[in-house]
Amino acid sequence: AVAKYRESLTIQPDERLENHIAQLESDIARRDADLAQARLLVTQAGELSGKGRLRDALDSLRQSLLFQDDPQVRQQVAGLEKQLAEQDAKKAKAAELVAEGDSLEQAGDLEGALAKLKESLGEWPDEGLKARVEVLEGSVAAGKARAEKAARLKDEGLALEGQGDSEGAVGKYRESLALRPDDELKTRTEQLELAVAQKKALAAEAAAFRDE
Repeated sequence: AVAKYRESLTIQPDERLENHIAQLESDIARRDADLAQARLLVTQAGELSGKGRLRDALDSLRQSLLFQDDPQVRQQVAGLEKQLAEQDAKKAKAAELVAEGDSLEQAGDLEGALAKLKESLGEWPDEGLKARVEVLEGSVAAGKARAEKAARLKDEGLALEGQGDSEGAVGKYRESLALRPDDELKTRTEQLELAVAQKKALAAEAAAFRDE
């Protein structure tokens, strides 16, 4: 259209037509600039998305729509918004699970805490949390080993007690208690220690009586 108008002006000058042409050319230049800027922003969004910077990519796409309305770009915006909303939900769930794990760890339930922290990593990866899980796994493994040894020592103590070796049993029970607290075993050990002490006292008295 502009070319035709210019051709017309070569035949018959017309100031109003010249002004109209100038306005058309300005509008076309602005439209072309907007289109170029929109395309640049869409390209930038693709690069940002490839680097995992989804929020920045979304911002670029939204800016591109200010320069040119494009249904395809709007569809991309909707897709990124959905993806980011899902990520935010996963991050929130992961944070909630970490908080639950913290509470369990403070309460002394290391296995329960470990399960929660692993579940959190399943929701959202976190290198710092992964390192913490590895440390906690070591603590849980060590705790299990102590518990198993404590149980074995208790069983050995029960066997000695059954054989009449109360003093040997007390020693095994004390070793077991040093590894893992056990109120019932502690009471049994104290009672057995008292019995051993009484038996020794009686033996000493009997020996002294014989010596007289």
